[in-house]
Amino acid sequence: PLYSSAASDVYKRQYPNFITSLKNTFENLTPSELRCLCLEKLKLSNKEMALVLGVSSNSVMVTKHRIRKKLNLKSQQELQNLVKEMK
Repeated sequence: PLYSSAASDVYKRQYPNFITSLKNTFENLTPSELRCLCLEKLKLSNKEMALVLGVSSNSVMVTKHRIRKKLNLKSQQELQNLVKEMK
């Protein structure tokens, strides 16, 4: 997987408050769900996320589905809007 601590550090510099905001707002998110949301913030496709994380595209879709259920979101578009709005 390409999602290393170095990539995480670069992401944290680009969006310094995003992960903290997510953790504070949605305390029940797992580390893998947080990683998925970070990649969503970068507007990567499911296939691109899968390559970065070293998992299948189906695993990414399942993770996004779990996130939507936890956050009570009805659609992928609502998830994208939420990620876009968070700072």
